[in-house]
Formats: sequence, structure tokens, C-alpha cells
Amino acid sequence: MSSASFRVRALLSPRRHLDYEGGALSLSNPRLRETLTISAVSVKTIRESSTLDFVSDDFPSNEEAMRSGERVKYALLLSAAMVGIGIDYGPIDSSRAVSSLVENTPGSRSYGPKEIPYGLSTYSTSPKVGFHFGQGSMTSALPMDRFLSYFALAWDKLAPLTPQDKIALELFSSTRFELSLMTRFVVLITALESLTIRKHRDELELSAVEELVTYARTRGFSASLRSELGRLKYLSIGATCQALVEEVLTPEDAAQFGPFYAIRSKYLHDGLFPSDEDLCEAQVKLDHMVGRILWKRLVAQTI
Repeated sequence: MSSASFRVRALLSPRRHLDYEGGALSLSNPRLRETLTISAVSVKTIRESSTLDFVSDDFPSNEEAMRSGERVKYALLLSAAMVGIGIDYGPIDSSRAVSSLVENTPGSRSYGPKEIPYGLSTYSTSPKVGFHFGQGSMTSALPMDRFLSYFALAWDKLAPLTPQDKIALELFSSTRFELSLMTRFVVLITALESLTIRKHRDELELSAVEELVTYARTRGFSASLRSELGRLKYLSIGATCQALVEEVLTPEDAAQFGPFYAIRSKYLHDGLFPSDEDLCEAQVKLDHMVGRILWKRLVAQTI
């Protein structure tokens, strides 16, 4: 009986690596009945490696390997971001099945059609592990045990992901690659926005909006104005984000989010920058807030 495997190859954000002197380690999940091997690529230790492989074998089909690989892929994206490491999987559509997985040869930087450098791949034969370009760095190595505590929980408990969840995770992880505090801040807000579904106002407010729309129509106001008035039936994106923060976290967190969204709006729409000190403080708090929301929403654990 043939078996299938998956490999998730991840590129770590610059200067952020895991502090583990071995070249590989294995994790077991009794509930999922899976064993996962984490290994360095092209260098001797995980601590040196800017690229990591996450491999698991013995699945009955490529479809089951792909399903389990997707779980590992997004568990890694979330848990790594929680400890300050960004993950790059290459192209957005980086999940694929291949008949075999063959690495590039020494000195070569080109890949053939079956040679997938990053992302999730499933295959029906063991990969022929060879040379992979990429230089290691020992800058800012983060504790392996802290990462593993997050990853083990996410791997085990990760909820089924919606397309919006996946987008939010990608955005959250991408901030670990970004050096500009203001860009980081805006992307964190965008990650929250991607999770929201705009809500209708309450019945009393909806009735008032309908009266305004009717008044504008009977008085012959422009279609553009009537359309703008119609949008008042929904809460603003900022208010919807604030409601999400309160729903998942606390009213105190929601109150804190209001000024954060105001910073974003003033920057994007008015070109106004906060002071460096205020931005730094707000970015740190917002980062922690978005991480807690994603973790609680997807892993159903409080941190």
C-alpha cells in the first residue's frame, strides 16, 4: 500500500531564528496520531538556519497529507508570529501535490517543474534531500521551548480556518518582516479588518436612516448622496473592528482600540503622524491585541 507525505518549507524573517543546536527534532501528537520532524535546511543546526522543513509521513493518500499539511502550515504561521518570527511560504498558492520532491543540485539556483522551494507540498515518495541555497545567521535566536509551547497547542487545537482567517494570519505574520513601525501598525489594523463582517445598526437607527433616504429621494437629491446615506445602515469598519475586539477580548481592550484606529485614519486620510514615542507604544499594544484575538479565535485558548 502506497503512502503519502507532506513537507512545509518555511523561510524565517531576517535575523529571527530558533535557539536549538540540533539539526532536527521530532514532535508527536497522540490525538492526531501524527509525528512531525522539524529540520534545518543546508546548515548544521536549527539555530543557524533561515529555512526550516516540517515533514510528516505515512498518510494513506495525498489528500489526507495535504489536509494535515495545511493544519501544520497555519499552526506554524500563527505560533511563529506569536514569538516574533515571520514566516514566508513563497507564492500565495503554495500548496501543491507533486509526484516526487527533488532538491536542486549544489551550485544551482534554478528549480525544475517538480522542484518546489517553499510552501506546502505532498508527495508519494520520500524526498531526495540535497543542497538548498540560503545562508544561516545566528542573530536574535529565540527560545525553542517557547515556540514549541505555542506550536504544539496550535497544531493540536487549530480550528477550521475561513479564507478571512488565512488572510489575517498572513498579514499578522508579514509584520515580522516589516521595519517601518507605521507600516506595521497599518497592517495590524488591516489584519483585524479582514476578520470583520459589517453589521446592521439597531432597528431604531435603521428607521432613522430610512427616513433620511426617503427625504433625499423625494427632494430630488443626487443618487450619489442617496447611496452614501444608504451606507449608514451599516456600522463603520472601525466600529465593527471595535465590536470584534470587545467580543473576543474585553470592553477595556475595545476602548483602547478606538484611539488606535484613529491613528490609522489620521495617517491614511490626513497625512498626520503620531510622535515616535506614541507610535511605538501603540504598535506594541496593538500587536499584542491582534495576536491574542487570533490565538483565542483559532486555538480557543487564553494567553
